[in-house]
Amino acid sequence: VAVVLAAAAGVLALARAHDLSGWRSDAARHPLLTWMTGIVVPASAIAGGVLLWLGTSAPGGAFQAGAVLGAAAVLMWLAGGRSVDALPGPVLTAGLAAGVAGFAIAAAATLAAGRALLELPPGWAGEVIVAVEAAVTVAVAVSLPALFLAARPAARGEG
Repeated sequence: VAVVLAAAAGVLALARAHDLSGWRSDAARHPLLTWMTGIVVPASAIAGGVLLWLGTSAPGGAFQAGAVLGAAAVLMWLAGGRSVDALPGPVLTAGLAAGVAGFAIAAAATLAAGRALLELPPGWAGEVIVAVEAAVTVAVAVSLPALFLAARPAARGEG
């Protein structure tokens, strides 16, 4: 998650962008793409939720859920709709940092409680894991489309 955050921050820094509001799709609104987006995006939201939930009892759910949601965001943008480009700069930054922040908060809380790093109390382990997994999902779901958009000079009108 930290690598994805660093990559997104680096691409945004190279693009000299604090948000993605100027990035617009140059794709013409094709009826088939618009129709497909109307089906794929809701299905992706459901699939992302299922993957996130499955990750509470098996490894890897958060990244996969975020990747599915991020792909849906890219599809929305390609179809001419709004996506992560609609997020104000501070919200974009919070979304990008959510995963690292979730882990950092959980780690600091366990240390402050006198436990080993990320040693979760049995009564709270499930809830904390779901919260951290949700934060990672948000971070990946924002980072991947942000990388896609910010790495496309043509989307900024630079040719």
